[in-house]
Amino acid sequence: PLSPSAGYFYNPDVKKYDYNPEKAKQMLKELGFSDTDKDGVLEDSKGVKVEFNLFTNAESTDRVKIAEIIKKDLAGIGIKVHFLPLEFNNLVSKLTSTYDWEAMIMGFTGGIEPHFASNIWLSSGHLHVWYPKEKEPSTGWEKEIDGIFTKAVQVLNRPQRKKLYDEWQEIASDEAPLIYTVLSENMFAIRSRFGNLEI
Repeated sequence: PLSPSAGYFYNPDVKKYDYNPEKAKQMLKELGFSDTDKDGVLEDSKGVKVEFNLFTNAESTDRVKIAEIIKKDLAGIGIKVHFLPLEFNNLVSKLTSTYDWEAMIMGFTGGIEPHFASNIWLSSGHLHVWYPKEKEPSTGWEKEIDGIFTKAVQVLNRPQRKKLYDEWQEIASDEAPLIYTVLSENMFAIRSRFGNLEI
């Protein structure tokens, strides 16, 4: 959930997932999905096809291209994606008001301060998109993350905050409620007359 460009708070030891379509096919097979009618799309044990809708904002050519790559890659392992680019306000309405979506490619703002992501990661956060408007954490790991963010925002000691946010990143990478598709490259220029800066 943090890019290496975040600097100090980035945890390089998070769980990483290699691109491995063959492993994905094997895992799906072990879970009971197979292409019984030989049309290239997997079905579950009741014959229901594995397919879903994917939205992104039509104005973002980068996200549209990413969605097309995802659609193609998932078709290669037997999952059918119905991709529909939407006007941005319609997309946001689905995300935060009607919840009428199955999968979405979005860009959430962030930065070098992990607490800026609390609106996504706190179970009560407005952008806690995988379970909106939770009254309380629905899983043990969400409760752990709530505790981390609540504590970390009160801690002034930087190494202690780093330890807490490292733990959050490890939980997030294990549970993977969000899939991060790209890493932005950030460059900072600072005049030599300034000092005592950390990034």
